[in-house]
Amino acid sequence: MSFKNLQINPRPAKPTRVLQCFWSLPDLDQLKIGCDGCTKGNPGQSGARVILRNHTGNTIGAMSAGLGIRTNFVAELLAIIFGLE
Repeated sequence: MSFKNLQINPRPAKPTRVLQCFWSLPDLDQLKIGCDGCTKGNPGQSGARVILRNHTGNTIGAMSAGLGIRTNFVAELLAIIFGLE
């Protein structure tokens, strides 16, 4: 079976654009908190994740949580709060 038989006009995928990201280690005796909140819809099912890294880049702790129905703004705020706790 071919695309023509299915009456599908395939198009080549758009090339992925890679953005450079720079991450630096925290200073000695400090931790860096990476956190993110997200929703599926706004409001919608939501979740949060947090990761803590030390001055050598090693993971000290990590967590993720389902947050129920929230707005994306509240999910982001809760992720920050979880990271600070």
